[in-house]
Order: sequence, then structure tokens, then C-alpha cells
Amino acid sequence: MERLGRWRDGVEAVQRALKSREAKSGDPDGTPALRAWAWSTLDRLAYVTYDVRKPTHDVVRGVDRTSGLVIFTVGGFRADESRVERTAAATVTTTPKHVDVRLWRVLT
Repeated sequence: MERLGRWRDGVEAVQRALKSREAKSGDPDGTPALRAWAWSTLDRLAYVTYDVRKPTHDVVRGVDRTSGLVIFTVGGFRADESRVERTAAATVTTTPKHVDVRLWRVLT
């Protein structure tokens, strides 16, 4: 359960990072690419949600690693007040001391 809880915390850290247009210290590695996708053409962000797929657990060079696909959906408004919603898939990988996110595919 510890691995799954750590992965969930990592996914939530990515979600929090996406809510801000500016990078902050402690943001998960790989966040800039996902943030650029999320904020593209948006003036204001209204929400960031996510849906997870079953993660996998393994040990690589003695380090416990959990990785899984996460579908992020962002909604917001352009400067002309038109509403925008978009979805992308990203892989979130966690170890006991590290969170990494990689944009995999833009879905909408």
C-alpha cells in the first residue's frame, strides 16, 4: 500500500503543479511540457482533473518504482471568454524520493 499511496501523492503533485502557470520549486520532473500543453491558449484555468489506470510496481537497480498512465483533463477560458477543455495522457513514475511525469499523448 505504501507504493500505491506514494504514487497517488505523485499524481496529486502533478495536478497541483498544473494549476499554476509558473513553475515552482518542488514541481515534479517533466512538468514543463505538461504545463505548456495545459495552459496553451488559456487565459484562466478553471479545473484540473485526472483519471488513473492501474500502475505497475517494480524494482530497478534496487530502487522501488511505481509507474502508471494518468489521463489529465483541464478546463479553462481563453482571453475572449470562450470555454476550452482538453485531455492528455501522461505517465507518472514515483520512487521513494522522486516524482517524474512524461506527456505521452494529447487526446483532445
